[in-house]
Amino acid sequence: MWQCTNLSWCPIADLPCRSAAAHVKEIAMTKLKTLFAVLIVGASFDTVAADWNMVSSSAEEQVFVDAQSIVKNADNLMQVNVLENFADTTNMGHGLYDHKSRFMLLAVDCKAGAVTYEQWSLHADALGTGATVWADSMQGGPAFFRPDPGTGYDRVVATVCNSPIAMH
Repeated sequence: MWQCTNLSWCPIADLPCRSAAAHVKEIAMTKLKTLFAVLIVGASFDTVAADWNMVSSSAEEQVFVDAQSIVKNADNLMQVNVLENFADTTNMGHGLYDHKSRFMLLAVDCKAGAVTYEQWSLHADALGTGATVWADSMQGGPAFFRPDPGTGYDRVVATVCNSPIAMH
């Protein structure tokens, strides 16, 4: 493997070797961080083994629940993976994070009929495909809200809270 001394010039980056090494390290760390984020999101949403069931459909959006992902945690809150698919590109307000679909890990409080986001990844194309536009998780604790009646989130709450796991 080619190595340079501290006094030589790096022909690949066209920089002194110390600067080239720092530049290569910076690129490697950026790529490593991106790969790590993708792996975390992929592990969280395990779409290969998912059992997606459509719970809501309209001209604007489709909402799917992964029935195999429904679990009850120690606080008696339910968790579920949800895929939301949009007919048109949507954003998070002010033109930020344009996307056509999103995977989400939601927590559902069946007693209160409320839901909160825990993790999400927004995708450029339909059904969770295309570039990941933004992936993150809830910071600073849950922010539960009661979905409007008849909405996709209302159907998610009903589906999760009527599941066999929620009934036990």
